[in-house]
Amino acid sequence: MKHVLILENSCAEQEALEKIVRELNADVVIHKADTVAAAYQIAVEHVVSLFLVDIVIDSSIRSDVSGLKFVESIRKLDRYAFVPVIFITALADPGQYAYKMLHCYGYFEKPAPVKELKQLLKQALKYHHPKEKEGTIYFRKDGVIYAAEKEKIVYMESHGGSITIRTVYDEFTVYYRSCKDILEELDSDLFIRINRGIFVNRKYIANADMVNRIVHLVDGYGDLEISVRMKKNILGKLH
Repeated sequence: MKHVLILENSCAEQEALEKIVRELNADVVIHKADTVAAAYQIAVEHVVSLFLVDIVIDSSIRSDVSGLKFVESIRKLDRYAFVPVIFITALADPGQYAYKMLHCYGYFEKPAPVKELKQLLKQALKYHHPKEKEGTIYFRKDGVIYAAEKEKIVYMESHGGSITIRTVYDEFTVYYRSCKDILEELDSDLFIRINRGIFVNRKYIANADMVNRIVHLVDGYGDLEISVRMKKNILGKLH
């Protein structure tokens, strides 16, 4: 499932862009943000395949170009180095900079010509995001971005509205993420779900006691309970 992020401070413009995207592909997940902070959190928590960005996000600030700054920041993340970015903005001057320095996929001045925009969006939506099977996963907590190598994650455990991530180095807790969302981003056969709230990196499993429904981890990382429901699934994956 593709994710599209619209960074635009006008609700009317957000709705108009969403409508155009859905006319081309009704199955995409569309995220809308009216601040750079909100957009960055979405970009960290999801794998976005297309960005639609206005340059002027805070019109109360003279000469605001925070949309450009946002794209500069995401281009520094490996996962977004080449993801299509389309600027749709009332600001004409930065167009050349956007193309040369930020490698944007398209640039339209408002009001964007719908026919041309649709054509470009149709091409951009064909982009297939490279899978990060053994790369890095990012988490946001208290305004700080944490990066964890997938192979170094021992296990993750959900506690209602939070998830504890245990790596070989340390342990930390993040909020407002779901197990489903993280599993989708991990996209790796390294991880086995052993109950509703815990998934474990198979590399760190010493053995699985199916009688007592316990997974014993290597190097003193502890023991974890296997749910009755997941017992058969674990047997199949370990074998």
